[in-house]
Order: sequence, then C-alpha cells, then structure tokens
Amino acid sequence: MIFVAAPPLAPAGAKFALFAWSTLPTEGVGFAMPRGIGSTCLPALLAHGAPQPARTWNNTGRSALGVPSAPSIPAPSIVVNRRAGLGRSAAFFLQGVIADPGSGSAWPASVTNGIRVRVL
Repeated sequence: MIFVAAPPLAPAGAKFALFAWSTLPTEGVGFAMPRGIGSTCLPALLAHGAPQPARTWNNTGRSALGVPSAPSIPAPSIVVNRRAGLGRSAAFFLQGVIADPGSGSAWPASVTNGIRVRVL
C-alpha cells in the first residue's frame, strides 16, 4: 500500500504530485526544485533532467508537475493498494511535492521524503 499523509499544518485535502521512477537514486545527488521548496533525489518535471518519472499522481491542477498517469485524491489518501503484491520483483523510487502551509518557502509547498522500494 502507498499512502500519502498530509503535512502537520495542512488542512485535510492537501494536494500533491507523487512521482515513481523505475530506478533508484544515486547517493548524494539532488535536483533543486524552484522557489526553495526542496530537492528531489531524482529529477521531477520542474527539476529538469533524466530519468523522468515512470508514473505520476497529480491532483494539484498544475500541469508543470506532470500529467497524471494514475488517479489520486488529496492527502491523506491511499494512492496504491495491492493487497496481493506485485507478483514480481521490482525496484523503484517514490518522492513528491505536497501543499504545505508550514513550508517557509516562496510557495506553500514542500518536497516529500523519498522512499526506496525493493520487492523480492
């Protein structure tokens, strides 16, 4: 299950864009997002570079964060629920941007923690 929690100062319904890459990031590499909201471990659309995300969940209404390739609703919410698992081995990386009134940046948004996933 992949669950997106809302930031502590955000009201219920925090909009987000979550990205999934079909690769794992290299240690010590970061891609700065605009307006001081943070850095992603792999390049999202606003942090130009390669590889770009293989899947995007985007309920922000901002196309600059990517066209959604899967549906989602604002946080807190479940993005993926595969009780039976993937049925195969895989390695991928998840990270996103979420509306965050407590961010202290020029945009009321923050980069989320990144999650490395290995399914054996």
